[in-house]
Amino acid sequence: VPRELDPLHCRIAHRTCGILREAGVPPGMLQKLPSLQASQEVVDFLRADPGVIVNFHAASVNTRLTVQLCLSGCNPDGPDPETGGSYIQAGRERKYYRRGEPIVFDDSFLHSVVVDPHAKEPRWVLSVQIMHPSLDTPEAFADHLSSHPEDEDDPRNEQSAGVAPPAFSEAESKSQSAWVPAGESFFIHHLSTPVILYTALWGPDDDGPAVLIGEAVSEANRPGSRGLGLALPSLAHRSRLWAVNITDGEELSAWRIDARAGGLRRFELPMPEDERERRKLELVRRRHKMRQG
Repeated sequence: VPRELDPLHCRIAHRTCGILREAGVPPGMLQKLPSLQASQEVVDFLRADPGVIVNFHAASVNTRLTVQLCLSGCNPDGPDPETGGSYIQAGRERKYYRRGEPIVFDDSFLHSVVVDPHAKEPRWVLSVQIMHPSLDTPEAFADHLSSHPEDEDDPRNEQSAGVAPPAFSEAESKSQSAWVPAGESFFIHHLSTPVILYTALWGPDDDGPAVLIGEAVSEANRPGSRGLGLALPSLAHRSRLWAVNITDGEELSAWRIDARAGGLRRFELPMPEDERERRKLELVRRRHKMRQG
């Protein structure tokens, strides 16, 4: 299911949703990146009544940042010397809520919230959790994840796209890109009916949302291509590429991109017999390795 700002909530808070979309926030959601943790990017209005204390807690991984903007119930002129005022503490850092001043923190650090018991009204913040800036573009995400080892029990390896290529070695990470450049891979389609091509970035737990590439007609209807096929856009290592029937959406074939030197660059429909045999052999090897392990 694609991650998106909730349409129903956006009907109520349409100005907030409009500002976020215009700013490209949350970046991972809008750029269709896979999630790296539960509730990867969340936008919410959070209320805390006077006297509320949220005990220290933390996320399990550090793949996002949290931005909080105090809207009401903020400290008007900084912390009160007698009560301390309302604040959030992450690690050793304590930040006091002031209207219109954003607070940014990594929620993988232990953090807690204290709301001034003498406050006159509840504290409200706009909370926006975003993909970590080092990962928040498709290029940065794929570059980082290209060397991430896969789970040997990953069920995707048993599915239609076949076994995912291995992670880049340290030497490969230094010497080559995690992307097959645009125009260096091709889709060759020999069926009579047009198909729709999609791709999705590989993530350690699941693939990202589908990204439309476009319609592809049969080579018989493209005499100018001289059998070269349709040039594809840049594709990331281990991302999924698949073709569906234009009439009923049935998946016809799927592949995993191997950005390493020697990786497949011609994706044909119907799939050639040697590619089918290669996949079967790869799957047998994987199952044997799992039994040995």
